[in-house]
Amino acid sequence: MTIRWLLACSLMLLGLVGFGCGRADDAQSDNQKAKDKRTSYSKMLEDNRDDIKKSLTNAVTLIVQAQSGSRPAESPRNGTGRSSPSPRSTPSPRSTPSPRSTPSPKQGPPSSSPTPEIDRRSIREAIQELDSTLPKLTELDSALASVSGTEKSRSAIEQVKNARQNSVNELSSFENALDKDHEDRPDSAKLNASLQSAKTEIESRALTQLTQIDIPNDLEEPPSAIVKMFYDWAPTVGIGLASVLCLMLLAIAARTAVRFSSDKADARITSRLKPLASNIQKQHAEFASQLATLTTSHNDLQTRVADLEFELKKVARLARDAANNGAKHRTPASPPPYTAFEEPAARDEPIFPISTGDYLNKMQRSSNIVRPDFQNDILVSDPGGTGELVLIRDADIPDDLQPLFVIPRATQFQTRQDFYTYYQKYYECARPSAGDVWIIDPAVVSKVSGGWELREKGVLEIR
Repeated sequence: MTIRWLLACSLMLLGLVGFGCGRADDAQSDNQKAKDKRTSYSKMLEDNRDDIKKSLTNAVTLIVQAQSGSRPAESPRNGTGRSSPSPRSTPSPRSTPSPRSTPSPKQGPPSSSPTPEIDRRSIREAIQELDSTLPKLTELDSALASVSGTEKSRSAIEQVKNARQNSVNELSSFENALDKDHEDRPDSAKLNASLQSAKTEIESRALTQLTQIDIPNDLEEPPSAIVKMFYDWAPTVGIGLASVLCLMLLAIAARTAVRFSSDKADARITSRLKPLASNIQKQHAEFASQLATLTTSHNDLQTRVADLEFELKKVARLARDAANNGAKHRTPASPPPYTAFEEPAARDEPIFPISTGDYLNKMQRSSNIVRPDFQNDILVSDPGGTGELVLIRDADIPDDLQPLFVIPRATQFQTRQDFYTYYQKYYECARPSAGDVWIIDPAVVSKVSGGWELREKGVLEIR
């Protein structure tokens, strides 16, 4: 599907390139067929030329009226949008002279040849008529610029432009001179000379050169800037897009070839590696079975070690109890000659396992509160009584002849974190939680300089 779409786009772009390249030939062939007929664009240019002629003629008429001091009557608009002069605007011989030409009593008798009043409005309208011809002359020049053999017509257009500009300059100077005071204003002869010069420029040069402008009948309207840019760039863009499409097709073909070769290579490698993968899977299964067997053996060994450890601790406890009982019931080497008092009754020693509360109640006389000294890693006495541990020792027996126990001061745990925070270093507990604290085996310490040092961890149980 992708290849079909790319081929369709390629054909469309090639058609676009052919259309852009052959457009000039088509335009020339159409113009050749219409040589004997006038195109609409040529007709429009001829109408513009006629309008220019009318505007120049109207300007001459207005200059003549300005010279004679008359004012044309309003007439219907002509093709140029200006009012054409009418003969009715010419003053009759019986018309009375303008009030400005009438001599005042202070000025003395009137002149024998009075100067007619100059109509400034006619001068302004003449300038407007001349200005209206400039856009049309420019359009004519632009239309003939791209046509061969029109050098003479373009030269005539340039002459008309120059004559028009000279006339506008003369009329503008004339109008500016009228704006001055009577003392600074030039005399009537100079003013009439300016009007005559403007009139001569139009009649002798502009109108004469205008007839030399020849417009071809087969002239076509030039395309707009966008259309021209499209036709100018269409071949280049088409070739560029066609090149891109060709590169895309080549890339797709190369990719397809690589994919095909890679599929074949993958199939070949798979066929060779499949037996190896099967052997590895079998070995992995055997290894997993052996690992499971080793794990079972390891668990059994851990269970046996735990049992042995428990038995050893039990034997150690029994040995400590036996040593303690032997020290208490040791027979003196030489009995005293007489006994003043009777021997005190043997103390009721608690037997483990026992709850912490019962043990502390029975051994309250031999208990001392201690706290950890983390800097020296030993236990020290706590006179303030805030420590979490209790040292059990008989003050009547030397420390080297009796076992020294460290018992938790707490009889209950609120949370399992209580064990980890205060007693994990000195005791082991299989399932720490909230509940009553029982001592399965007490922690044993020994006397060192400055305090007591842990020698054997005890065992707790939460019930």
